[in-house]
Formats: sequence, structure tokens, C-alpha cells
Amino acid sequence: MFRKPSPILPDVPIYTFEWGFGDQFGGITNSAIERTNAFAEHGNRRMVFLTADPNLKPKQRAAQFHAEGRFSKLVSIRNVWHELRKMPDRKLRKYPCQITSPQGELHGPFLEPKNGAYRAERTNREGKVVRTDHFRRDGSVFVSDQHDLRIDGRLTRRITLLTSKGEPVGQWTNLSEFYFSWLDSVIGSDLSVLITDTRGIGSRTRWYDRDNVVKVQMLHTFHLDPERAETDGPLNPNWKNIVINSDRWDVLGVLTEDQRRDIARAQLDPGNLKILSNMYQGEVLDEIRPRPKSLGIQVSRLAEEKRVDHTIKAIAMSASASIDVYGFAHREEYEQELRDLIEFCDAGDRVVLRGYDRRARERFIDASFSLLPSLFEGQGIVLLESMAAGCIPIAYDVRYGPSSIIEHGVDGFLVPGGDVEALAGMIDHVTNLDDETLAMMRRNAVNKAKDYLPKKIVGDWGRVLREAIDSKPASVASKGSAQAVRATVGKDSIHMRVEVTNLSELDEWAAFTWKSRISDLYGRVPAERIKGERSTVVQGDIPISRLEGDEDNVFDLFVDVRRGGYPIRLRIQTDALSLSSAAARVEPYATSNANLSLRYHAPFLGR
Repeated sequence: MFRKPSPILPDVPIYTFEWGFGDQFGGITNSAIERTNAFAEHGNRRMVFLTADPNLKPKQRAAQFHAEGRFSKLVSIRNVWHELRKMPDRKLRKYPCQITSPQGELHGPFLEPKNGAYRAERTNREGKVVRTDHFRRDGSVFVSDQHDLRIDGRLTRRITLLTSKGEPVGQWTNLSEFYFSWLDSVIGSDLSVLITDTRGIGSRTRWYDRDNVVKVQMLHTFHLDPERAETDGPLNPNWKNIVINSDRWDVLGVLTEDQRRDIARAQLDPGNLKILSNMYQGEVLDEIRPRPKSLGIQVSRLAEEKRVDHTIKAIAMSASASIDVYGFAHREEYEQELRDLIEFCDAGDRVVLRGYDRRARERFIDASFSLLPSLFEGQGIVLLESMAAGCIPIAYDVRYGPSSIIEHGVDGFLVPGGDVEALAGMIDHVTNLDDETLAMMRRNAVNKAKDYLPKKIVGDWGRVLREAIDSKPASVASKGSAQAVRATVGKDSIHMRVEVTNLSELDEWAAFTWKSRISDLYGRVPAERIKGERSTVVQGDIPISRLEGDEDNVFDLFVDVRRGGYPIRLRIQTDALSLSSAAARVEPYATSNANLSLRYHAPFLGR
């Protein structure tokens, strides 16, 4: 039956590219699933997850998610390895490969499949994987990934695609280009949207530039080092690649206004930053029912940043509360540390680690309160799940999310981040509230969750995607260069003057950018663009305070420009004649490749 898409979303294919779906997964994957389901149901369209996990069986996993109610019937999964494994030879010979004339000799016999596995690996003496062969059902190899292929006398990496007869038909130099060819085969020439949520896939797709593909990367978590308070401080090392390359996407989505403001305040917004909140897709409680006042729940991964240890200590310090904790541990050692802490606090009858449960959010309806004592959050969709069930959230007031959802004392409670005693005191406060106050707060919490129901959030996505499609810049092959005319270090700033050549018709916008080689410090400041007859001069000042730290550091310098809206980043070249320094703590220098870098010398503190 023909299905007419709803106008709430642009009438173009929208894909979500994820690594895969394991037996256990956390909030980011769950958010991607809920968004994709909402697009399908409210957009009245078929939606597809594109995946890269070689162990994933897409049809079986989709059928499982349909049966469990996790997937809309309009949502399906495709997988690059699964499709190439089944592709007939005639199609393989036409497949879009990076290298159409395979190079090098596929030395040595192919590996053998073991116990019906779809791939096999070979390691060297140091235990490093140097070859991975991927098998069809009949045992023939369809992809051989060799890291030690000899070409022109040098060892290099080649990913080779083979027919069922063992004939090489194409190659790639890296996995990113391998994935890009598959994306090209799936998307074709149609105007489309590609959404990525994880840092791993996002770090690859930043280089996937196609004029017909609008790219969206979601930033689901804290972009800064969670141990530091300043908004222009070091970046979260796990998401550093996403923030540094933020202008490689047409849209960089954040979940809250607070995070958008902090990124803009640090001058890291390249103009594509949009607020795209998580949504709550599930049942909202109709009738408030009584429940044991002292029973709590926490749903989160058992990871250091979720601070389950604070939960254990706070429950142990409380007068009578107990809690069930649902979530999986990436490290068995950490889970054991938590169990040891429960025993040390003599809280075995009050704190229970329930493990991973796909239906954990259904337990909120039985609990009186929920805890979210995280070190940081992107938004905290678990808060909405709790509130939708009338379960009163108690959260640390950390960046970002809790304070944008919870109205303190009205539909939940905020506690100073890291204060275990205050957390224990708030638990006791909630357990001692009278029934009428609790019922009112539960109703308020349910009403707050309704603000995040899919229809509104899907509408927000529709507006953002239409704007991105309308303003999509054409790709530009950059052959430009940037030469330092002057780099003068003064008392408080470094005055930069750079000449950009071989790039005509640049946009008005320009900036200077620096990246540390040693730490996670990264920054950008706007610059003035002066157009000349044959070149463009970019000038501005880099505040030395943005480079300061407790340790010596080295920074590489770049100039960022745009052409027709398309971002271009150029490494600044220099010679020693253009450099001068009046401050002993900052020293510009020319690298061995004649590029401009800075040495920062931390003040000696007598240590």
C-alpha cells in the first residue's frame, strides 16, 4: 500500500548510521532508536538504520526489536557486511570502490572460517591484528583486510573486495572509505539526510562529503573535560574529534540551550549548532497510584561517570530508603568494586544491582523516586522516563540536562553536584513528604514529560533539516595555502596576520584555530578578513589566557575560512622571519615542515 509521508519532515530519505546493536546498549543508542521510531510514526515513512558491525545479523535483530516493541514496524536495519556477503558477482564488479584496479599481491592463503564464524583474524608476534578475512556462507572470502600488503616495496593496508571465485574487483586504503562506498551505493544521487550519534561513526563520516547528503552529528554528552569548570577549558577527550571538526557537518545537534550557549561562548560554534532535544516515546501515566515512599530506582550504566558509588553511599546514609540499580558494567572490575562498597556500607539489604534489563524503564512506575548522580550529562533522557511514570527524580545539578528538565521542588529535586550528604538528605526529604505533596509532584512530573513527547520534537527536527537542506553548501576542493605574514607575541595576546592564496571568492567569515599536541585544549577566535586582488589577508588576536595551563604545551595553528558556506581549514605555514615574541611564556616557531606552531611554557611554581 502506498504510504504518503507527513509534511512534518522533509520529503527526502533520512538515514541513521550506527555501529550496531549489541545485546546491551546505553542511552545514546536508545535515543537514536526513539528518534528513528518517532520519525517513522509521526513522519509516516519508512526509516532505515545503517550499521557497520560485522557480527550483526540485521534481519534477526530487527525482528527481535519489533517483537519487543523497541522498533516501529516501519523501521529496518541494513548492514554493510551482510549486504556485501550476499551480493552476486555481477553487482560486485560494478560496486563503487576507491581503487578500481586492485594493487599488490594477496599473499598467503586465505584464513579459514572456524565454527561457522563469518570472519577470522591473524595477528603478528606482538598480538596486533594484521589480517581479517570475511566469509560468505560457502566459506569463500568476500573481503580481505590486510595491514601488511606489499605495494612498491612498502607494507601498506588494503581492504580488498573479491568475487565468489576469488577475483579481486576493488580496494580501499581504510575502513572509512570502505564505508563511504557502501553509503554511496545505498543513498545514490538522491538528496538525503544522514544522522550519526556516536563518536566512532561520527569521526569517520566527518570526511563523507557529498553534495546531495546533509550530514547531522548529535552531541549527546558533555563536550568539556568534566573535571574542569571553565567553558573554554580542555575538551572531553572522548568527543574531542567531534568538537574540533564541528564544521564538517551541516548540523551539529546539542540537547540543551545551556550547552549551546557554552559552546557559543567559547567561540566554537561554526554556525551550524542547533538545539535538538531528546524525546520521550512511551506511555505517560494517566492515574497517579501510591507506591512505597522509601523505594528508589537508578537506571544507568555501571560506569565511573554515572557515580553509582554515590548512590550506594547516599542510600546507606539515609534513614530507611532502598534502591534497585539497573544497568550493565563495561568493566567487571568496576561492578565488583561497587559490590564491595555495598558490603562495606552494610547496605546489602537496601541496594541491589539488578544488572541489565531491556524493560528497566517499566520499573519506574513502582518506585517513589529515582536518582541521577552523574558527573555530567548530555540531557538525561532517563529523567523523562522517570517523570512519565510519576517517579520523582533527584539529580545532581551538573552540566547539562537536569536543570533544563527539573523544576526544583515542583516536579523533582536538584542537589549540588558531588555532594553525597546533600543527596542522602534529599532522599530522606522525599521519603518524608506527605501523600498530598507527593501526589502533586508526581502529577507535575508527568506533565513535564509531556513537553518532550515526539510530535513536538519531530517538528523541531523538521524545521532544522529543512533549513540545512536549503543552505547546503557545495563541496570545495581546497588547494589553498596560508602563509604567516606576522605572528607577534605581546603581553596578553598573539597578533596574527596571515595571507591566504589560491582561494577566490571567500565568505566574510574567518577565524584562527589552535589544537594542542599534548592535551585536549582546543580553541578558536574570530578574525578579520581583508580581501585583496590576488589573495586574502586574515588578521586577529589569540588571547594567551586561552593557552594557559599547569604544564608546558605545544599548539598547532590554523586559519579557518569558508567558500560558499563550505568550511576550509588551512595549516599556517611560516618562516622564522615572520615570528617574534615579547613574552617568555609563549614562543612561536617553524616546524620541520615549515608550519607555524606555538610552545607554551608554564610558569614555574617551585615544584
